Amino acid sequence: RSALHNVISHYMSIKKQLILQMGNECQICKFSTEYLSPMTFHHLRDKLFDINSRTLRDFKLNKIEIESLKCALLCFNCHMELESGLHQDIILDSPSVIVLGLPLKS
Repeated sequence: RSALHNVISHYMSIKKQLILQMGNECQICKFSTEYLSPMTFHHLRDKLFDINSRTLRDFKLNKIEIESLKCALLCFNCHMELESGLHQDIILDSPSVIVLGLPLKS
């Protein structure tokens, strides 16, 4: 395996951990999938950085844990609708605890 493959595998593992710990479904439409790409992190407050493939690669796990506590898990479609002004009546929650770096259960 190449070094690039190892890096991608590592940050995909972190994203999977975040998704699972945040309920594994969109808070708006309840969409759930085994694929990671459609799931996004919507900041509810005090955004310091986006949670995406670059930050999962560049930031330490404790920084990602802290930032993810400010987010709601949404599918891409609902995230874009929310950013466009829809779903304003829905109350979104952020997780109370996120612990990264643990082995994933298969």
